[in-house]
Amino acid sequence: MPKYLTEVLDTSHFEKGYFNLIYAPCGSGKTRVAIEKIAPLASSPKKAIYLIDTRLGKDRLSREKGLTTPCHFYSGSIANNDGFFEGDKKVAVTTYAQFGYWCSCYNNFAERFEYIICDEPHNLVLFSEMGNKFKQNVNVHKEARAAICEAVKRGNVMVVGISATPKPLEKLACELKDIPIDRSNLHHYIENEIIPYASINSIVTHIPLGKRGGLYVRHINKLIKY
Repeated sequence: MPKYLTEVLDTSHFEKGYFNLIYAPCGSGKTRVAIEKIAPLASSPKKAIYLIDTRLGKDRLSREKGLTTPCHFYSGSIANNDGFFEGDKKVAVTTYAQFGYWCSCYNNFAERFEYIICDEPHNLVLFSEMGNKFKQNVNVHKEARAAICEAVKRGNVMVVGISATPKPLEKLACELKDIPIDRSNLHHYIENEIIPYASINSIVTHIPLGKRGGLYVRHINKLIKY
């Protein structure tokens, strides 16, 4: 029987001073292993943070009762280092963009955590190279990338990334450690057919009714439109 990532991951391989990289395919249970197996290794929920690449993904996770709670920007509580998110028994989740902004506001902000869990961190690398600037003209993804790499080098925080596309992570300015897992019998999505498309209207009439599929969309505004 195929196994999920929670069943095959041995967290004893994690090591501070490295970006611990778990290479696992889509559909293997990356989100669940982050929330149920990695985050609880911290001494308290406030000492672990789960970073995700998009706000839509964060909002979706935040609606799952008992799993995660969104981080909110409470400047006073951050400055006092006494917690800044709701739900003591849940895993805090926020975007790389918001995390990067906080890192730009507070020195060594990343080191306030024992565990930083990076979901699809290859997107952090890609976003940081786009030169996008948000809040107060700050390149928040570049700030997040730099802060995470610095936390790895200092060796005080356990940084773990889970990705199905790890190649871009070779550009990170820190050492990677490939966490061994048995991928031979791991749950994953199976693509029976891949159809490139220029317009969704050109392919939708060719998809048989009753068949399950996924649509890859490059930009958020297109995702919302579809």
